[in-house]
Amino acid sequence: MKKNTDPNRSVKKTYRPQGMIRSMLALFFLLGLATSCQNDLDKISTAEWNPELAIPFINTDISFLEIIESDSNFMVDPDGKVRVIYSKDSLFEISATDVYKITEQTGLSEEISLGLLKISDDRREVEVTIESLLDFVDEQARDSLIEYQGQQAVFPPLSLNMEYNSDTVLFEEFVSVDISSGFLVISILNNLPVVMEQLTMEVQNGAQTEPLLGFSFSDIEPGESASDSVNLDHTSINNEFMASLTEFKTESSFPDSVLIDFQDRVLIGLETSALEIAGGVVRISEQKQITDSREFEFDVENMARIGHLILKSGELDYTVNSGLPLNSSAILTLSSASQYGNPPQKYFELDAGSSQDGSWDLTDAEFDMTFDPQHPYNKIKVDYEFLVLPSQELVEFDSADNVNFQLQPQNFNFSFVDGYLGKYEYAIPQETVELDIDFFEKLDGSLTLSDPEIILPYYNSVGIPALATLDLIGTAKDGRTRELNPNDFSFLAPDQPGQVRNGQVSINKNNSDIVYFLEILPDLFEFGGTALANPGGQQYNFVYDTSRVRVGLEIDLPLRLSTNGLYYSDTVNVNFEESGNQIESGKFYFAVKNDMPLQLDLEFVFLDQQSGEPVHTITLGAINAAEVNSSGKVIVPIKTLLEEEFGKNTFESIRKADRVILFAGLKSSESGSIPVTLYTNYIISIRVGLEVRVKL
Repeated sequence: MKKNTDPNRSVKKTYRPQGMIRSMLALFFLLGLATSCQNDLDKISTAEWNPELAIPFINTDISFLEIIESDSNFMVDPDGKVRVIYSKDSLFEISATDVYKITEQTGLSEEISLGLLKISDDRREVEVTIESLLDFVDEQARDSLIEYQGQQAVFPPLSLNMEYNSDTVLFEEFVSVDISSGFLVISILNNLPVVMEQLTMEVQNGAQTEPLLGFSFSDIEPGESASDSVNLDHTSINNEFMASLTEFKTESSFPDSVLIDFQDRVLIGLETSALEIAGGVVRISEQKQITDSREFEFDVENMARIGHLILKSGELDYTVNSGLPLNSSAILTLSSASQYGNPPQKYFELDAGSSQDGSWDLTDAEFDMTFDPQHPYNKIKVDYEFLVLPSQELVEFDSADNVNFQLQPQNFNFSFVDGYLGKYEYAIPQETVELDIDFFEKLDGSLTLSDPEIILPYYNSVGIPALATLDLIGTAKDGRTRELNPNDFSFLAPDQPGQVRNGQVSINKNNSDIVYFLEILPDLFEFGGTALANPGGQQYNFVYDTSRVRVGLEIDLPLRLSTNGLYYSDTVNVNFEESGNQIESGKFYFAVKNDMPLQLDLEFVFLDQQSGEPVHTITLGAINAAEVNSSGKVIVPIKTLLEEEFGKNTFESIRKADRVILFAGLKSSESGSIPVTLYTNYIISIRVGLEVRVKL
C-alpha cells in the first residue's frame, strides 16, 4: 500500500477534541499514519475475527528514522540517539569600535616666549683735543700752547680748572634698552706727546642727572691705551651718552721739545659688549633659535593606559599666532611618533604679528607613548624649534612677546592600539532571531527536555578579556515569554597581537534555566546584554580595527525528555465505496505495536467527504509505553489489541467519510516525570480492520 497523503491536512486543527493541542514530540510518532505500508502486524488476521466480511482499513508502520529524514534540524548519533540541532553562524558580532573608541581630545596650547635677545656690540668715540681743552686749563698753560702752536717747544703740564663735558654721542644699534646682562667698556687712547698722568671721568646717559658710571685712569704713556668695564646687568639706558672729565692732568715734556699741535687728542671709547636685552627699541643683528619639548596627555577613559597607537586616519588641527615683532620660522616635530619611517613634522614661516591655521594629516602615524620611563603611557611628545630672524630696522620688542601654538587632535581612528584599555562595560548588540526549528513548529503541548544545551561558538581577535552578561528572552507562538538567565561567561581573549582565539560557551541546565526556558517551545529569541572588559583588572590589551568578536548559535537538544500532555494529529485517506448496502453491524479491530517509550492515547475522527464535518469518533483507551531500561532505552515493545462495535446507522455515517483524522496524545512514565530517550529504530505499527455482518 502506498503512503496516504491529504492536501487538506489543515482540517486537523478544526476537529481536535477539546483539551488537545498540537504538540512537539507527537509528530515523530504518528506522522506515518498519513502513509500506509504493506507490512503485516504479528498475529492479526481476519481468520481470528470469524467475520462474515473482513475489510482491512488502515495498515501502517511509523518509522522514527523515516519521520526525521526530511527534517534538517535532526542529527543521529552513532548509537542511534536522535537530537534536534539548530545553528546560526553569526548570532551577533562585536566590532573593534564597539570595544574601544578614542575619546575626544583636549590637545595642547602652548606659549613660547621670545625671551632675551642679543644685539651687536656698538662702539662710539669721544675726542678730547688740545684745542677743546684750552678754555678748561690754567691761563699760563693755555698761553704757552697758543704761543707755540705748530712749533717745537716744551709741552707744558696741563690740569683742568673746571669740569669738561663732551658732546653727546648716539649709539646706533638701539634707541632704548632694558639690559638683562652685559657690559660697557671704556677705553682711553693717549695721542698726546706727553704722559697722561691722571684722567677721571663720569659717563652720563640721556637726561639722567646722576652719572651712570665713573672711571679713573693714570700714567698712560703717549701712544698707549688703557681700558676698564662696568657691569650693566638689570639696567635701562638709551642711546645718548656724554663723558664728563672731572680730572685731567698731563706731565710736561721738559727738557724735551715736542711739536705743539692743537689736534692732538685723547680718544675715549664707549663700547657695549655682550648685551642681552629684555626689551626696548633695538636693531636685532643675530637670529635666535628657541628649542624645547612639550608633552601633552592623550585623553582616555576608564583609567586606561595607552602604550602604542597606530592611526588609521586622523588630523592634528593647528593654529599658530605670532606675537613677535620679528619674522620667524618654526618646525613642530612629533618626536615620539613615526609616519612612513620618520617623525611627523610641520614647518611654518611666520611674518611678524601674523597667524596660521590648518590641518596636519596623521594617517598611518604610529605613536609610542612609552618614552617616559616614569610615566610610560598616555603621552605625546612635541619638539618645537623657532628661529627668530634678524632685523635691519629698529624694532620694539619685549622678552614676553610670544608665539602661541595650539594642537587639537581631530577624528582619530585607530588601526591598532595597545596597553591597558580600562575596566568598563560595552553593549552586546540587541537582536531578534527567529529560530525556524521544524521540530518546534510541528508540536504543541507540555515538554521537558532533560539535557538541552545552547552553545555559543565564538571567534575572538580582540585582545581584551571580557565577562559577558547575556539577557535572552524566548517568546512562544502563543505569546508566552521566559528568560534563559544564563550565568555570566567569559570570552577567551588572545594575549598577543596577531593571535586569534576560537572557543565556545555552553549554556546548560547547570548554569541557566534552559529546561524551564524551552518548555514553552520558543520560536523567537530576543537578546542583548553587556560585557565587562578586563574583569580581572589591569593587564595587557590590544585591538586592531579589524578585530571582532563573532558569536554563533548552536542549539543541541538530545531527545531525552519527559512529557505529560503532548498531542499530535494527522489525516489518513479512506475509501468505503466497495462496501455494500446490506451491512447490519460490525467491529473495528485496532492492533498496535508500540516500540516507543511513550504511552499513547488514540482517537479517530471520520470526516464527511462532502461537508468535511465529523460523522463518527472512536476513542481508544491508553496504549502502554514500551518497557525501557534504566537509561531510558526501549527493551520490550508493547502490543495492544482493541475493538469497538458499531451498528448499521453508524456504518452508514462512516461510509460517507473519505478521511480519518487520527489524534494521539503522548506521555512518558509516571505522568511525564521520568525522562526517556528516542532512537531512530523505534517504530509504531498500527493495523485497523473492519469485521462486518451483512444481510443476505
